[in-house]
Amino acid sequence: MKFGIIKQRMRASQSISNAEGAVDVTIENPKNELTESNDTAADRHVTNPQKVPLKPQTVHIEVLGDEKVGKTSLICSLVSRHFNERVPPTLLNVQIPAEESDEDVVISITDTSSTKPVMQRVTDATRRSDAILLVYDLTRLETFHRVQRWLDLIAKQKPVAVVLVANKADLFGSIQRIHGSYANQIRHIYDKYEFVVATVECSTKVFAEVARAFYLAQKAVLYPREPLYNSKEMKFQPKCVRAIKRVFRLYNRAGNGIMTREELNDYQQDCFGVRLLPEELDTLMEYLSTTISSGVTQDSRGLYLEGFLYLWKLFIERNRPESCWQVLRSLGYSNNLILEIPADRISVPAHEDNQTAKLSITATEYLTRLFSQFDVDRDGYLSEDELADIFSIVDDPQPPWLCQPNQKLLFETTIVHGKNAISLKTWLACWLAVAQENPQQLLRILFYLGYDDKEAPALEYAKRFSKHDSQIVRCIVVGGTRSDRLRFLRPLVGKQLTSLPVEESSSESNSADANALKISLSDVKNDTLADIDTTAVLQAVNEIDTDRDGKTFLLISEAKEQFGSMASDEIEKKADIICFLYNPTTKDAAIRISDMDMTLDSSIARQYIMIRPDNATDDEWRSNIIHIEHPSQKYRWQPFDPASPEDAYKKLVRNAQQTRPTSSSSWSHPIVSLIAVGVITTVGFLMYRRPGVAEIWLAKLSPAITELLLRTRLYHPPAKFDKNN
Repeated sequence: MKFGIIKQRMRASQSISNAEGAVDVTIENPKNELTESNDTAADRHVTNPQKVPLKPQTVHIEVLGDEKVGKTSLICSLVSRHFNERVPPTLLNVQIPAEESDEDVVISITDTSSTKPVMQRVTDATRRSDAILLVYDLTRLETFHRVQRWLDLIAKQKPVAVVLVANKADLFGSIQRIHGSYANQIRHIYDKYEFVVATVECSTKVFAEVARAFYLAQKAVLYPREPLYNSKEMKFQPKCVRAIKRVFRLYNRAGNGIMTREELNDYQQDCFGVRLLPEELDTLMEYLSTTISSGVTQDSRGLYLEGFLYLWKLFIERNRPESCWQVLRSLGYSNNLILEIPADRISVPAHEDNQTAKLSITATEYLTRLFSQFDVDRDGYLSEDELADIFSIVDDPQPPWLCQPNQKLLFETTIVHGKNAISLKTWLACWLAVAQENPQQLLRILFYLGYDDKEAPALEYAKRFSKHDSQIVRCIVVGGTRSDRLRFLRPLVGKQLTSLPVEESSSESNSADANALKISLSDVKNDTLADIDTTAVLQAVNEIDTDRDGKTFLLISEAKEQFGSMASDEIEKKADIICFLYNPTTKDAAIRISDMDMTLDSSIARQYIMIRPDNATDDEWRSNIIHIEHPSQKYRWQPFDPASPEDAYKKLVRNAQQTRPTSSSSWSHPIVSLIAVGVITTVGFLMYRRPGVAEIWLAKLSPAITELLLRTRLYHPPAKFDKNN
């Protein structure tokens, strides 16, 4: 026995639907639902439509009602397909296997005994069922009058979908129930109890509409209306609006806000397995232009989003939520309207530790087109409203760089028409920052936005500063106070910062000055400090103008955890250069910075930046500078005259991009140790046998030996402090 959905073939002159319920617009007879008809032109164009498979599940249906209204007969008639005058008082649980259901779900039906107290029956039913058939006897109107009592008890428990079943219709006339007070009372019940989803009049004796009663209960569970539409407010639920807008955007491949006839046909084919005939499209456009003219283009060549939303509203108004769910499930939405993204679509490409993420050319072009598409006023910037429109189809409508509660990304903004806006440069910089921090999140958001990662991967991994240069330089900043770090990051995103002029100095002091940049942060206000969570990790990103070909972005981040607890190889995976901020007038600060420095391999690029205290005068600033020297400084920076924060950022990028020695991660420490011991042994032997030659060789090999020892961390030279008065 096949139990399940009733085949629906709508006339081609009245609809643009296929047999399984595609976009349906009934023109002549809007109340003609769930009817049978002969095959039509629309049917002949169905190219093997397939039902979207649902997750395996069981639909639990409970049959409630007064005594002797025909509850047990209803179940027996469904199972046996004939009427039996003698039925047991109560049936055991009846199960209809999945293979007998068009929806591939198990139907579990529970009869209820009239001997139990009403409250207990209602409590049990709402606790264990997905839907309830509330049966009353049309020949005994007192059973109908008690329906509201049953519904009140259900409402006090856990409201579940209820189908009202008027039994023994073969014994009751049709005129008075349609045009009399009975119809008004039914409408009142619909208005008062939102969980009442349908009514059906049936006869177990002649097997009239019995299967349909159970189908409507099954339909209410498999195709629920509530997640889609708020009946009380008569509007779509916010999650549903996001999903519909996403469907529209996915099929509006031109990105012009108009779903053309061809795009509408692609939508029909993908979701329902049917393409529309030209005359059917003409009927649709004509109907929409007369009912919602703002939803159709003037030349009727396509639909705006407003018209597309109206089509979905027609589904709901005509009790066809299954058509909505057919689309949503075909695109991967769950029963809770959560988009289930295939794992392979958010899988980060395999890569090595010495490789860094970059946006592919295709992804960059896609994001650039997206920027242009939503820059409605064509001013070259995305306003806050335009940004909100882009991400309005994502589960979290905030841009992905603002979604991390434990991170705060600073980026350059411009005031346009009195509101913050971002340029294309900043737009791409923010996406690149997401690629570095959370590549899987980047792939997830791009999937929401409609980027096809199967055709061209969005992420690529390249070796740092190889001939295929990285798009971004990642810098970890440590040292200083929270205020110092914030004020150091702000100029990167367009906040003004004055710098300390550099005076001529002696050759001796100039040599020491080469070890650090000196910038003044005294003129930067702290007005943004209160807006930032003190536990959030500060980050800033922007494009840096360098002499290298192509664009280079600089991403500066605070250390996420205690710096000393991070191993060198872990730091090298996360950063291309370390920036040490310190107050040069405080000796202890310099010592702490030096201690942190000594924990790093010499292969990791770094840069000292000396910060001027807020309350320091020019004389105090110049007279109390402490300089730090390090044996392996040749791998960190070259002499540099400090000027402005912008110069400091450029210096960070250049230092990071310089050719660096092979990372310690590619050197085996035991091997390096053996080499170092071998060299030392050889030199020692020469000193014993030929002291003169040994002295010459020792002078030449001393830097190399020191470097080898530094690589194995067998030797940590002390920092040297020089107070220049």
